[in-house]
Amino acid sequence: PLPWPPETAEIMVDAHSIIEWYWSETSKIEQDLTLVHDKFMFWPGRFAQAAKLLVRRYGLDRPPSPWSPVIVVFDLPDPGMTWNGKQVKVYRSLARQGPTIHEGLTFAWSNTYVDTSASEMYRCDREVLYMLEMLSRPYPRRQVLVTADPELAERAEGLSLVRGPEWFDQELQSLGQEGQAAREALLGLKEDNALEDLPFGIKRAFATR
Repeated sequence: PLPWPPETAEIMVDAHSIIEWYWSETSKIEQDLTLVHDKFMFWPGRFAQAAKLLVRRYGLDRPPSPWSPVIVVFDLPDPGMTWNGKQVKVYRSLARQGPTIHEGLTFAWSNTYVDTSASEMYRCDREVLYMLEMLSRPYPRRQVLVTADPELAERAEGLSLVRGPEWFDQELQSLGQEGQAAREALLGLKEDNALEDLPFGIKRAFATR
């Protein structure tokens, strides 16, 4: 549990680190399978659908903000690590456009405010730290960062409360049938419509083959 009422807390999630944590959980369940995934295709959509469930619980009573109370921040594909040039292009386009709010959830991207492309760094960690600091300037806030990245967790401690992927998983489990279905989708145990109702540009990025 958090030390504050949930309606006063704002949640920021390091999306791809949590996606990879769910993959590790799936490998414990499906020990006889070799799992190969593209973390930039379809899985971000599944994660967004899960995170959207937190919108009804968190940040209903918080200071003014340019973004919604629940923010998911995504890495960008590394051009040196993928054959999918189109995927790199559409993700970069989203990063240039900046955060998008859709149905109470803010989608944000690495390299929007902190450009680390020259050093070939595409993780969203610097973006997360910048956004947490920017939010804390005008008003005191009850911010929670959810990440599976221990280095980012340590660096963010002065800016927010930090919770791990287990906390996110427990939140889903507490949200009834919808939460359980979202959890099973993240574990790859259930068919889902991960890209349903997403904005066109985001849907295009998450579906690019």
